[in-house]
Amino acid sequence: MAILVFYKVSGGPFGCEGVVKTAGPFYAILGFAGFPLVWCLQEALVTAELGLAYLEPSGAIAWIEEAFGPCAGLFCGYLDWVSGATDNAIYPSLFLEYLLSYIGRGGETFLQHPLWCFCFSGVIFAALALINYMGLEVVGNLSIVVCVISMSPFLLLCIFGLPKVDPARWLVFPTGDIALSTKGDDEIVNSLGVDSFLPVITIGSVLWRPFVNSLFWNMNSFDVGASFAGEVQDPERVFPKAMFLSVSFVVFSYLLPVLIALGASDLVQSNWNAGYFTTVAEKVVGPWLAVWTVFAAAVSDIALFEAKMSGDAYQLMGMADCGLIPKKFCKRSRFGTPTNGILVGTFVIFCLGVVDFELLVEMLNFAYSVSLLMEFAAFVNL
Repeated sequence: MAILVFYKVSGGPFGCEGVVKTAGPFYAILGFAGFPLVWCLQEALVTAELGLAYLEPSGAIAWIEEAFGPCAGLFCGYLDWVSGATDNAIYPSLFLEYLLSYIGRGGETFLQHPLWCFCFSGVIFAALALINYMGLEVVGNLSIVVCVISMSPFLLLCIFGLPKVDPARWLVFPTGDIALSTKGDDEIVNSLGVDSFLPVITIGSVLWRPFVNSLFWNMNSFDVGASFAGEVQDPERVFPKAMFLSVSFVVFSYLLPVLIALGASDLVQSNWNAGYFTTVAEKVVGPWLAVWTVFAAAVSDIALFEAKMSGDAYQLMGMADCGLIPKKFCKRSRFGTPTNGILVGTFVIFCLGVVDFELLVEMLNFAYSVSLLMEFAAFVNL
């Protein structure tokens, strides 16, 4: 249960490079250490309390419907599901970033062509949806195996990189190069996800909107645990422990690798694009760990995709049970999985697979933050 929630939230430090790029080493470390205290812990505690009170697959939707009525429940369910489907469309793209960061250093490759990227993502979507169809127990057991594999390169990075750590590198503040370049360099502006009508806010040379966006994306979604609470044996004993463990897993899976990576290497802040951990692994340990990191990224994306698709499909089934959406979504396969929820989710994810990575992050963060505000309001009301 804890691993399922961990993979709904995080799955390891893959994709957290944007936090370092937009804020520098000191603020990145401060963000990964402080954000769980002011956000993750509260979200997990609310989920642990209300998840036990409403053992339904609709999860938080049941709380909101109880507090504010069916219209509010439907609206929150829609936003939550959209954010989940959008999030799932990210992971094949994220794996491609890691793959290209290693094999694309010598020049252009065929995988960088949009058509090949789309086909590659589509094949992954279909294969992973089939695994999801085979049942929650299969997904949970797969996630445990994947957790060991996907976290192993970062464990090795910590072991081999620890003797090379210079704590003075943790105290490096942002240089201002990134902030200044956003005023004239369209490529960097696009890569940071700040190419919109909203102003680029830089205080202390930190690009605050993409910095907070990246932190929020990497460390949210603990409320998915509520969708699985009814499927757990002895939930009163297991569920609160699982939520506490999942928060601990998330914090250490980010903080320790980032501390070692920043402390053991003299690497330029502006180079911390998605997939940069492969470069860090190569420079700190060796080329063999860079290859293993790319493989682990692929394996981690499998578990992230499976955990998120399971949560979204069970949520749709729960909403159908409550009468908020058509009863067709109540249909289960012979494995007990929500068939139509998986099919609809796969179709939407497939369509979103062509959208830019940073735009997907901002889209899902907006939808998810609104639904979370409603969940917290329901908690207070109840």
